[in-house]
Amino acid sequence: MPRRFGCAILLLAAVCGNDPARAADTAPALIPLTVEFSLDGKQYQAQPPTVPHAGKFWVRASWKGFQRPDDARQPSLALLIGTADFASADNGRQRRQGAPAYIQRPEVPYVARTEESVVFAVDLGPRKEGVLGRINKWDSAQGKFVDAPLPAIEALPGGVHLFTVQVYYRAVDGGETMGLGKELFAVTVENAPNEPETVIYVAPDGDDANPGTAEKPLATLRKALADAKPGTRVTLKAGTYREGDIAMTRGGDVGKPLVIEGEKAGQVFLKGSQVVTGWKLHAEGVWKIENWSVNSQQLFADGLPLQQIGVQNRWHRQKLWADHVCLPPVGKGLEDLQPGSFYYDATGKTLYCMLADKGDPNGRLMEASVKDCVLHGQGASHVTLRNLSFLHNNMTGNENRNGGLVAVGKSNWTIENCEFSYADFAGLGMTGENHIVRRCRIFNNGAVGVDINGSDAAHNWRRYQRPTQNILLEELVVTGNNYRKFYDQWHAGGMKCVPCNRGVTVRRCSVTDNYGAGIWFDGGLGDIVIEDNLVADNQTGIFYEIASPAEGDPFGALIRNNRVVNHPKQGIYISASSQAIVVNNTCFQNRWDIVLHGMPRQEFGGCKLTGNRVRDNIVCGKVADIILFMGQDASDNIVDGNFYITNDSKAAPRFGVASVKTYEDRVYTDLGKLFVAEKLEAHGLSGDPQWVAPAEYDFRLKSGSPAAGKGWQPKGDGSDVPARRPAK
Repeated sequence: MPRRFGCAILLLAAVCGNDPARAADTAPALIPLTVEFSLDGKQYQAQPPTVPHAGKFWVRASWKGFQRPDDARQPSLALLIGTADFASADNGRQRRQGAPAYIQRPEVPYVARTEESVVFAVDLGPRKEGVLGRINKWDSAQGKFVDAPLPAIEALPGGVHLFTVQVYYRAVDGGETMGLGKELFAVTVENAPNEPETVIYVAPDGDDANPGTAEKPLATLRKALADAKPGTRVTLKAGTYREGDIAMTRGGDVGKPLVIEGEKAGQVFLKGSQVVTGWKLHAEGVWKIENWSVNSQQLFADGLPLQQIGVQNRWHRQKLWADHVCLPPVGKGLEDLQPGSFYYDATGKTLYCMLADKGDPNGRLMEASVKDCVLHGQGASHVTLRNLSFLHNNMTGNENRNGGLVAVGKSNWTIENCEFSYADFAGLGMTGENHIVRRCRIFNNGAVGVDINGSDAAHNWRRYQRPTQNILLEELVVTGNNYRKFYDQWHAGGMKCVPCNRGVTVRRCSVTDNYGAGIWFDGGLGDIVIEDNLVADNQTGIFYEIASPAEGDPFGALIRNNRVVNHPKQGIYISASSQAIVVNNTCFQNRWDIVLHGMPRQEFGGCKLTGNRVRDNIVCGKVADIILFMGQDASDNIVDGNFYITNDSKAAPRFGVASVKTYEDRVYTDLGKLFVAEKLEAHGLSGDPQWVAPAEYDFRLKSGSPAAGKGWQPKGDGSDVPARRPAK
């Protein structure tokens, strides 16, 4: 039977009677929203729709089962497009061509205090001059907002648009938020009918002197981009393109994105490498290419990388703390060549290799990385990439690491159904804002799969209180990254987001088998959402480090409904950070399942571990289930209502109260004694959760489970990461 202490609570409830363990919890309660979509207002689905130009769609948001705070007003509603309010009559403004303008708003009925759902009827069409807005003008004589005419406005242009639904409760207008629900979604709006579209075709056997038609395509993407204008679609036919270092001088425009697409997914490969032929025998099993002028950081034989030998870039030399270097070198010189490796002699400008079977490389496809990147977005905005595979680059050979195979441009990039693999450092590099990356595979890159930098050159690439980035990453497969074995505590793994990231959502992704952290936000701000992901078999699972929310952020990080499994270090690590909410995650067989520590840290004037919430998770750590630092600069961290597995494989909970020097200053194996001594886990439970198949990472709960309502909750609408772990 599960053990329970104190009174029972509902999932994510804001209050629990006169419970003293809850009294200090002033963080807003999370409202679990269910958001569905319709094109006719009758039939609803979980996936956001594609909407006809000037059309309508309906958004149904429900928060049934949420325990409304007793003294809260009726729920306040917001529908945001980007960061501009799309719903309220008196605040519905965004900037159009540098000037504020009212935008078309959805009709929202009055919502009573007891309501638990709302339907937004969203009209994306044009509006004539003089249409009455609802309470959109202040009447000083009456002392209230009244209906007034609105200016004319065009239909929302075609393209992909990010929306956010928010539902929140306050006791008084402008007062402290007591409950908050937030869901981000992307809607595709079709182009206007009969709108002319320019298509430029490119093919490996084309000619840049051709007109770029399907029958007479160009030969290079570089030439196509030079000819493209906003609204152009560049279509690449099947094959391999070895251009690289393509710098975009222009992008698209609002409603007229510049589209770069493969004609068929999985058949268009853009590489920053060069085929290497003419190998000469140097010694037994050792072959060479003379007069090779590029310090190539990668050499591939039939698509697989060889091990680099020697100190070949600044990262091999740059020392970190405890005498680590960023990229520990293997061997020193030609004499250290071994089967399956290569060495570049910069003095003699000679490239050497030894294949795994010591065979002749002239009979193999040998590719050496030669270009910094494949595609650099520079200042370009409103760009769409789809159905493309990007491989191979040589950024670290030029003492650089900023960017990736693709360096995303300034704003409004949509990347879908693409692959990024075998970069020398990062697969996908991102800066800027209002980007969407979805349904992509990002795998086997040199250091990290996704690299997001929230700062810019104007701020010396350092942390500052930046506006929200409004970036969405969803339904990605991120696996096998850091194959070059960069030091995993520096900049390595599945996703490394540093510094200054704000307003980034990572959801429904499979992040597995990366040598480093799976998902890592470092030195950033708030409004970070990490939800519904499978994070397994990395070094650390989810890492939120030296970060704190900016003014106006509802939280630091919201880490909810993830499966975090089998990490030799921390499963979920909140390090020297504030206002992280860790709720309804299933953590299994990590060395330490959930850790709040990383203290002390002096960055940004001194980091604090404050206002964090750890609730309603299921934990089963190898060494410890939960670790909480309780020393200097740590306060108001609440751990309560979690379920600790005790069954045949685990005898008792293991909760560690940590000091600066250790994770286990005091260890508790009894939840009752933990509450008496530390006033933690008033509602903690222990027992067997009765999972369906934990060995296959299927953590659904069987009927009658004592852990019902806790841990990972499958949605059952087809939007979950598959219950079974992806095959390696």
